[in-house]
Amino acid sequence: MQYRKQTLFVFLGMSFTAACYGQAPTITSFNPPLSAVGLPVYIAGTNFTGATSVTFDGLKAPFLVDSPELIVALVPLSASNGLVKVTTPSGTATSSQAYDIVSTSWQAIQSFSSTSNPNGPWAYGSEPSLAGAFTPFTIGTTCFTDGPCWINGESYPNSAAVMLNTSLYMQQYLTIIVPDNMLYIAPEANVVSVRWTAPATGKYWIFGEFEGLDLSLPNVTVAIYENGTTVLYDSSLTFFGDYVTFNLYGLTMREGTTIDFVATSTDAANDNVGLAATIDQLK
Repeated sequence: MQYRKQTLFVFLGMSFTAACYGQAPTITSFNPPLSAVGLPVYIAGTNFTGATSVTFDGLKAPFLVDSPELIVALVPLSASNGLVKVTTPSGTATSSQAYDIVSTSWQAIQSFSSTSNPNGPWAYGSEPSLAGAFTPFTIGTTCFTDGPCWINGESYPNSAAVMLNTSLYMQQYLTIIVPDNMLYIAPEANVVSVRWTAPATGKYWIFGEFEGLDLSLPNVTVAIYENGTTVLYDSSLTFFGDYVTFNLYGLTMREGTTIDFVATSTDAANDNVGLAATIDQLK
């Protein structure tokens, strides 16, 4: 009789443990799909309650269980591209795809220079036509209040410029509304190009947007070219405030590869475009 009581106790103990911790966890996704060391990652899945460990490529990460379906983790120091794992008392979940770590990041806006062209991997210039020969601007000036810019030194209809509004507020110049969070590129007969040159061979992610900045904007072609000829992206803007986004993930490039963000007008006047572009190299 005593033996039977002991057996029942063990059985109930096992049932109690299962009830406390539930089923094994699963990982369904993480957002963003890549990040840099120390930044947060939102891991979605199931059965995260009681999680004891989160790892990136085997390295333990600080984390917080927000709910049974969400964990917020910080990318750990020295992390490399690899699988994400979540461990609870009921088991370990492993992501179906690797998490990518950003080693270096470049932004067209933050890297804009009013004193040097090119500035690091960024250069500003024009082309006679889409995918034409790139000619860097040689004249640096101020286009309007708080607007340092690079121009080709020509007048209408062949003028071209790349400018940054360095004030902390939006400005208006004639029919142009210039924000403070993107480059302002002004094509007329020329194609304006913001060029980035890959400093090393590797895998890259290019993302951002083009936006129409002119109140009388009729039609502008915007595009992204690799090495001056290969079209990676093309679209158009047809009205003020119109915008298009680009997201080119996992591009493999050799050192010296050029990426041109370009805009060209159909009527050679007052067709100004905003550009916000970020390029990340994956670790």
